[in-house]
Amino acid sequence: MRGRATITLLALAVLAGVGYWVLEVRGRDAREAARRAEQAVVHFDPEAVREVVVETRGERVVVRGEAGRWRIAAPEETAADGPTVEGLLAFVGRLTKVRALDGPADLHELGLDDPAARLTLGLRDGRRLTLSLAGANPTATGVYAKLDGTPLVFLAPRELAQELGKRPYLEQLRDRTILGVDPARVRRLEIERAGIRIAVARAEERRWRLERPFTGPGDDGIIRDLLWKIGAARARATVPGAPAGAYGLDRPHARARLVDDTGATRTLTVVLSETNPRELYATVEGSGSVHVTDAQLLSDLAIEPDALRDRQLLAHDGREVERITFRYPAQTLVLERGPDRWRVRAPVEGDAVPTLVENLLEILPNIRYTTVAATAPADLGAYGLDRPALAVTVGLRGGRELPTLSVGREQDGLRFVMVAGNRAVYKVDSRLIRVFPEDPADARRYPLPERLQRQLDKQHPLKGGSQ
Repeated sequence: MRGRATITLLALAVLAGVGYWVLEVRGRDAREAARRAEQAVVHFDPEAVREVVVETRGERVVVRGEAGRWRIAAPEETAADGPTVEGLLAFVGRLTKVRALDGPADLHELGLDDPAARLTLGLRDGRRLTLSLAGANPTATGVYAKLDGTPLVFLAPRELAQELGKRPYLEQLRDRTILGVDPARVRRLEIERAGIRIAVARAEERRWRLERPFTGPGDDGIIRDLLWKIGAARARATVPGAPAGAYGLDRPHARARLVDDTGATRTLTVVLSETNPRELYATVEGSGSVHVTDAQLLSDLAIEPDALRDRQLLAHDGREVERITFRYPAQTLVLERGPDRWRVRAPVEGDAVPTLVENLLEILPNIRYTTVAATAPADLGAYGLDRPALAVTVGLRGGRELPTLSVGREQDGLRFVMVAGNRAVYKVDSRLIRVFPEDPADARRYPLPERLQRQLDKQHPLKGGSQ
């Protein structure tokens, strides 16, 4: 009887815990989500937006499309600047009400019967959200606002009115891309500047080869980042039909030539403004236009050839990683990708901590050496690599494995490492190595009570055994 009573009490305790979680924890999350939605100036999912309409006195701009593919539909048909449109949606989505007005409001008195600006968002399910904005309140803490279809009048942040009040707004949304670049399609990049000529060519997917001013493997991450920076440059202003020589572009400071997978070649020429060191003039060969942009683009093109040298120690695509093995002096930790989540396979089975895996997948292909400590050292003990503190092996799709990375001692913020099959000892930033779990047990996800107890044990370890 006593055993049955104990089981009953345990069952009741479990039911009480489940009930608490459903009513309190999930209820708290739902209440918090509802509170955020109520406080938002406009509550919407940016991914669901298919149309943006900005209306001010004398101007109406319509943009249609979806993430990454936006076009201006009115007052003219032309390409829209995707990052600007998505930035506007993100900006509006973050805004919260300054405060709601008490009681019914006179829309005429507040200026909302003839608003200074209207923002309409057309969603993929057919709904349209229209926000009207009028002038500032007497204390200038916000602007009067109202969402169509609701009686509530509230104060919206003044920053929203300032954003929508830019004139002409068409120019804010117009595509300002100087040279659109899809890094995945680029097959060759050449840069000429100040007597230096750099040439890199794609050898295969995520593999590059430096051809000038020296030959050798190129760093995929650095090269793709450079291509992204070239494509991300935006014009502050554009002068169509301008003669290049009038802006000094016949004597450029740098020139970049890109060849894509169709064999098409495009050339970007830039020169620093003589009157404003923060401005750069740029033109794409054959475009007939001169763009004014930020001088940062010239800094990006001034990259040193040595920076493009392949310094990746574990070059791979994180999406292909299937298994990560950490070998410590006393035990081995194995993380393995499952159908829907990562699992710990050794030293004990269990779910892996998601944030740990995400950090590992981000850091592992980005471990680059800063310098070569020794090309073929006779004494690995001097670097702590005769008995490594840790060895990491990355397993890829199809059963392939990358050479094992061995981690030695630390010195001046750098760690000594080696890669199997290579006798060189490299130095890498210690912060990259710190993402590796110090204790294999830290990789496993624990139930909340056990997790809290582990944290307490780490913060207040027992000394001298139990008391």
